[in-house]
Amino acid sequence: MPRYCVAIISTNKMGHVNQCHALCEAMDWTPAVVLKIDGGSKSDGPISYLRTWRTARSQQKSALKALSGLRPDVVICSGAASEVFGKRSSIFMAPDGKSIFIGCPSGKYPIFDIAIASTHEQLTVDFTKILPGARNTHWMDGVPVSAIHNDANGPAAVVLLGGTNKAYEFTAVALIPQMQTLKERYGMLSVAFSRRTPAEVESEIRKTFDDNSTHLIDRNDREAYLRVLATAKNLFVTPDSISMACETLATGRPVTILDLPVKNRDTPTYRFVRRFVDMGYVRLFSDPTPGKPSPWSATQDVARTIKLLLGEQA
Repeated sequence: MPRYCVAIISTNKMGHVNQCHALCEAMDWTPAVVLKIDGGSKSDGPISYLRTWRTARSQQKSALKALSGLRPDVVICSGAASEVFGKRSSIFMAPDGKSIFIGCPSGKYPIFDIAIASTHEQLTVDFTKILPGARNTHWMDGVPVSAIHNDANGPAAVVLLGGTNKAYEFTAVALIPQMQTLKERYGMLSVAFSRRTPAEVESEIRKTFDDNSTHLIDRNDREAYLRVLATAKNLFVTPDSISMACETLATGRPVTILDLPVKNRDTPTYRFVRRFVDMGYVRLFSDPTPGKPSPWSATQDVARTIKLLLGEQA
């Protein structure tokens, strides 16, 4: 495979950055530089939004300067704060360079060579459609995630907890009975908190499962999280995190989505869960039908598409 100079430019959020790294891993690329741009929302309030906007403008100028000296062959962008680099790619990219956007670019004319667009981002869409912001579009179920070392020689069951989002009510009242059922079923239980898990929910779970048969994993212990993800025989995940669900699916083992009260069905997260249930990739905790899960290999499919775009053997 030819060697490429690859640059990652991402909104400064862990999920976006991890997706870019996952794509590089699938392509066997080592990024020469990773540039993170702060992204704000007007819902944060005018003062906070203005402060973030000013910081992002400064970061964008510094990034353009760094990229102009690097002259990358491939640029991978993710998040709204990175879209400006698609518009300016001719300034800093090598001749015949390729620009990739993970997500649905908002532009009305093609500024990226390819968009890696997730099916859950659109309410109704023709998945053969090319988005106006890119010359090519690859529709994928889920998001790019890194390959997970598959051992399945660890704990009988692990519960991976996300946190508050727009689609679901993340409550201890909803989660604890399901976790107690799992503990009765498997005897031992591992529970991994995330940085988004509300403190009050974590506190209630820690009080309820304060015993030697429950292994509680700290929200900041990424290594322990990846270890149980790679080795647990049965995987259970809350429905609020698309990235976490895709990471569990990357193990190739059956994945069950825990039940949480729905707040808003008109959200990408809810559409993601419903589509993955309908496609057979996951099952809901409330569904007693075992069934055999459909294999999920979306990240590898994306890599094959990009290799074809670059004129390589897929």
